[in-house]
Amino acid sequence: LARPAQSAQQPPRVPLAAHPRHRLVTSLLTGAALLAILGIGFATRAANLLPDSNGTWPASNFDEQVYYTNARLLAQGELPYRDHFLAHPPGVAYALAPGLAAEPAWGGPDAFGAARQWTLLFSLAAIPLIFLAGRRLGGNGSGLLAAAVLALDGRVAGVAVLETLVNFWSLVALVLSLYIPHALTRRQYSGWVLACGLCCAAALLTKIPGLAIAGALPLHALLRRRFAVAAGLVAATLGVALLGVLPFLLLAPGALVRQTVFFQLLRPQEVRPGLDQTLRIAAYPESLLTTLLAAVGLGLLAAAVWRATRARPATTHAVRLQDALTTWLVAPLWALPVLAVFVFGRSYHAPYYVQWAPPLALLAGAICARPVWRALLPGRPRWRVRLALAGLPLAALALLPIGGTAWAATFQVPSDTVYLPAGAAVRAATGPHDPVLSFDPGYAFVAGRPPAVVPGGGRLVDSAGYMTYAGLGIDRRPYSDLLAHVLRFDKSRNAPEIFQSASAQAGALGGFWTSRAVVVDGKIGLPQLRGQTLALLDNLAADRQTVEHVTIYALDPTPPQSRAMGPLTLRALTLEPLNPDGSGAGAALMQDGPTDVAVQPGQVLQLGCYWQARPGAPDARIAIRLTTATGESLLQIDQAPDQDQAATHLWNPAFVYPDLHNLPIPPTLPLGTYGLQLGVNAPAD
Repeated sequence: LARPAQSAQQPPRVPLAAHPRHRLVTSLLTGAALLAILGIGFATRAANLLPDSNGTWPASNFDEQVYYTNARLLAQGELPYRDHFLAHPPGVAYALAPGLAAEPAWGGPDAFGAARQWTLLFSLAAIPLIFLAGRRLGGNGSGLLAAAVLALDGRVAGVAVLETLVNFWSLVALVLSLYIPHALTRRQYSGWVLACGLCCAAALLTKIPGLAIAGALPLHALLRRRFAVAAGLVAATLGVALLGVLPFLLLAPGALVRQTVFFQLLRPQEVRPGLDQTLRIAAYPESLLTTLLAAVGLGLLAAAVWRATRARPATTHAVRLQDALTTWLVAPLWALPVLAVFVFGRSYHAPYYVQWAPPLALLAGAICARPVWRALLPGRPRWRVRLALAGLPLAALALLPIGGTAWAATFQVPSDTVYLPAGAAVRAATGPHDPVLSFDPGYAFVAGRPPAVVPGGGRLVDSAGYMTYAGLGIDRRPYSDLLAHVLRFDKSRNAPEIFQSASAQAGALGGFWTSRAVVVDGKIGLPQLRGQTLALLDNLAADRQTVEHVTIYALDPTPPQSRAMGPLTLRALTLEPLNPDGSGAGAALMQDGPTDVAVQPGQVLQLGCYWQARPGAPDARIAIRLTTATGESLLQIDQAPDQDQAATHLWNPAFVYPDLHNLPIPPTLPLGTYGLQLGVNAPAD
């Protein structure tokens, strides 16, 4: 039947969303919802980062304190790589230094609070950014859902400094790429792309996995046939990243490459790769809601893309819908490289999940994306729309238990019972300018004391990283050797062996002579140190106190006198009689004058030597001789240091190397007074 003639004369229908009043109401409701989500995000993050009403701070960790210390050092003019070890690009120091520039030198309790607040601001800023990205991709509902998922994720709310900064810069880059205006001059367009590349470079300079967003955006531009944008993004990212590291390339090029590249490639495997990481992520109760909704969103997005590509004929509406869904692919393109790092990487730790959360939250936002539902419900039949709307409350009810579990886990935050009390004890035991050798830098940072200088390695900030760096010889091996080692792909889970190596111990031992206090905690420092290293520390200490699992050694200001012995210098010597079962009464430090040691026949006299090599010295062997009172030799040992394995010509002249020798006392030896001679043989010298 033909339509009535008067229908052609009726005014065209105006979509409800086009009415100014409706748009105003929608904007107000969206703004109110976003403010509520921001409030939730602030509550979750404040519970994990800020003190409670009693002034008790949430627990900190080793990595967090490393990054805060690096930022504080940069703010006062001490450069990473040149003045101290840093295992990451300098972006973290760039980002946190402004928040610490006004704090006292070396840190302090107030500086710790300022750094926490600075971290919270970066974490909170990610919520409106992800809303803007989701809104551009799928409308207000998509943006609000993505923001809510990120705000509720308890892992994101916790302490994950580098990942938080990577998220911020990655989201700024994504928002800039999605909101590039079309009506721009070529110069304006280039400026917009340059700004986007700058943020990609900032993410990359914060941590190497920032490559995920730096690679996803150009690839996404290629999928949308924007070849000029892809090329511009790559060029801008590489150019800005090069400018970011240029000061360090000029001042310490070798150290920068060795610490940020070869250290990361050669560091030992710390976890089992593959499924182990996936199962660990799936077990996080604080993030179960994020991963579940992301899986649902990814499934809906895949189904929508499949249906849109099969649409015939290729009408203008279908082409626009396909373009909108292609734009959505930026979320999985961002998420997949990060997942690959988790699955195939060998040093995954729980905070690393945080850098995966934003793309997961965006994928969760696909559940409410208009392009997705337009593809899944073509023509919008009323019964399909009603069925979909009716399923939303049911889905929300089903997710309530999971959301409740995540919410409860987010607020179960352990309190700090060690950093602030131990920092106060260090502050009371030292002067404002006394260097502190802290195997967890948090204690020196919270105390506001300068980190001690380790000869040959600068200030000791990241003890775990630096001792691994020195233990593997990355600081001194030729580049050809390092590259060959990288190409062998033979990482192994041998971190404890590396820490206990003589080279790793030597990397930290020299700091005993430059420090007024040494802080050894039971979680980080104690497992890294040999018993021989601790024995010397016990003898050098004039006083000690314990706070929780932390021992604070106040060192004697007059260390033992060094003795030059040919190609080597003896920096310290300890003597300890050992019983046949290996037990002893404790090593005694050999002082400048004659030392009497009571040894029983059948015991073993253990000599703890601490050597420093002369630059260019040949290989040396250690000779130990037991003599009679008249100088007649009774027993002699002649071997290379470190259980006859060390080649002293490879030693770093700035380090102090530990060396143990066991001299068995014959059980038939008559009681009396005997002599002990220690010498160094260097056949090539």
